[in-house]
Amino acid sequence: MARPVYVETLVRCDGQRLWHLTQAPHLHPRRELRFSSIRPTHLDADGHQHFTYSLALPHPRWALLEVTGTGVSVGERRDATGRGTSALRFHPHGGLSPLGEGSGYWRYVPTERGVRFLTGYDYAPGWGGLGRVLDPLLVRPAVGWATAWSFDRLRLWAETGLDPAVARDRSLRDAAARSAVLALSAAAAAGAWRARRWGPLGAAVAAATAAVLRPVGPGTPSARRCLRRAPDRGSATPPANLGTVPFSVENYAYADSFGRETVTVVRTFEIRPGRRRRFDATLVADGPSRVLDYLGTHQHLAVDLRPSVLADGSLRIVSGAQRFYEGPVAFRFPMPLSGTAQLTEGYDDARDRYTIEVEVSKERFGPLAGYSGSFTCEFPEVVGDAVPPAVRPLREERRR
Repeated sequence: MARPVYVETLVRCDGQRLWHLTQAPHLHPRRELRFSSIRPTHLDADGHQHFTYSLALPHPRWALLEVTGTGVSVGERRDATGRGTSALRFHPHGGLSPLGEGSGYWRYVPTERGVRFLTGYDYAPGWGGLGRVLDPLLVRPAVGWATAWSFDRLRLWAETGLDPAVARDRSLRDAAARSAVLALSAAAAAGAWRARRWGPLGAAVAAATAAVLRPVGPGTPSARRCLRRAPDRGSATPPANLGTVPFSVENYAYADSFGRETVTVVRTFEIRPGRRRRFDATLVADGPSRVLDYLGTHQHLAVDLRPSVLADGSLRIVSGAQRFYEGPVAFRFPMPLSGTAQLTEGYDDARDRYTIEVEVSKERFGPLAGYSGSFTCEFPEVVGDAVPPAVRPLREERRR
């Protein structure tokens, strides 16, 4: 399976400016190599924005070939700090596009040095069997390069005000100069080879190498300035939904087979109608101030939890060390390779609802996943230890 496309850059500008430059549809063609136009069409019943897009080649004014398609914004989220995510799905028309149906996202992560702006997207190859062969060898690298070049052109626009058209012209002049040097070097190398003149041959090869490897100027866009490899596959995978997702959490208290005080935390999310995702966890008391969180139906992963109470009475839980158990295999995950989860639960008196917010992040890469929402509670009556079998783990782990 081909790796999803991932591009990241650091933009040293105000977060609101970056959001405007990237979210306004009429500005996309000014900075993007991948689109000639994006036109909003309508909002559906769920409030999702639909749009059409096109790519005219070689240029909109002299189009010999035009690839078109439709897309829909899955949703967007943005908090008071400027951290945000927007996601979409797209579907090309006809058989001209080497990219088939796919989805992607943009993410904004404010830092002390600027805003980390990153994207991840994936798609099914177009062109049938030929496309499946060409995609990992040619199409996907080319699309990734075009995305990275467009990101750097956006960075120059946001940081310095450089008009994207001027940036494009600088890149064309740079490419023309490099091509001229390569052509002259090839001609000189051919003549030197026929004449067995090794000094001039070496000089021609050095000139060609310099033409390829020489960095572009600071005011010219370059795909090389962007990070092109995601820290993990999940970081490049688009979120399934950024809108309202119905969910339920089932908590039952009981004593497990080892006599430990235990609480189930079974979360079920309805990502789309008829499509559900379930996340199982079991909280086990381990002393007066420590809680173990066993994840999954077989409790393969044990995570230390640090609970605390905030000033407004909300419950805050932060994850710590993580350990894996399976049969005789047992090891601790290095924290630099692990994510940190933070959960906050409270109660909103005005709405008479409980609130919850969960975020999983890595120190270097920022947020990886999360959700927030509100819910009401039902308190089912349980006689004795008659906990529903569906919420209990299939295997219980003794090791801590």
